[in-house]
Amino acid sequence: MIQKNIFFVLITMILVSCKEYHNKGNINRISNNKEIKAGAILFQSTCVKCHNTDGSGGEGPNLTDSYWMNGNSVDDVIKVIRLGMSNGMPAYKLKFNSEEIRNVALYILTLPYNVGKRPQGVELK
Repeated sequence: MIQKNIFFVLITMILVSCKEYHNKGNINRISNNKEIKAGAILFQSTCVKCHNTDGSGGEGPNLTDSYWMNGNSVDDVIKVIRLGMSNGMPAYKLKFNSEEIRNVALYILTLPYNVGKRPQGVELK
């Protein structure tokens, strides 16, 4: 019985660490500066109308706080950029290729906190 409990604890720890690996605070482990810089260029030319130059929000949500409407993993952000949302976020799957969408997502997840639009969504750390 003790071995079974230890096994479940270890599996849980592995799953939690995998989730943490893909969350905002660990983004530099899965990207490089070239990707982030490329994402920054696309963000500044496309996303600032709704999210402001520093990601603090405006018409769109603040992308720098810990509140997220659709998750804060790289895959979550990629999905929103790619497919858009019914709340006004346009889909970019026809404008950007997969690499460009990933680069924008990586850039967003590296943005430092900026005071801006009130929090929206669920707090995810």
